[in-house]
Amino acid sequence: THLLHYLEGAKESDPNLPEAFYLYGYTESILPSYDWSTEADHFLEMSIRKAPGSPFADKALELLEEQITFGFTGSSGTNIPPDKQALLQDLKKLVKSHTSPKNKKS
Repeated sequence: THLLHYLEGAKESDPNLPEAFYLYGYTESILPSYDWSTEADHFLEMSIRKAPGSPFADKALELLEEQITFGFTGSSGTNIPPDKQALLQDLKKLVKSHTSPKNKKS
């Protein structure tokens, strides 16, 4: 609950906000859920959108993709709705556009 209170009182300019959103989303994703929907997806998306170039954006994107894939996989296979596919594509592009090339060789 401390993290939730932090999120509720944090200013938009708080540099720790993306990490807090990621941590809350991660926590929501591992807690038992008695409903088909959790808030994890929302908090993971917010972590990505707040700081797409941060290390937490990569972690949040990976976990969000796992959550969505798992949520739409069953005995008939994986059937991710178009709106969720579009969301993941949008977030991947956002993260990629804010990631600097690593060890670029000439």
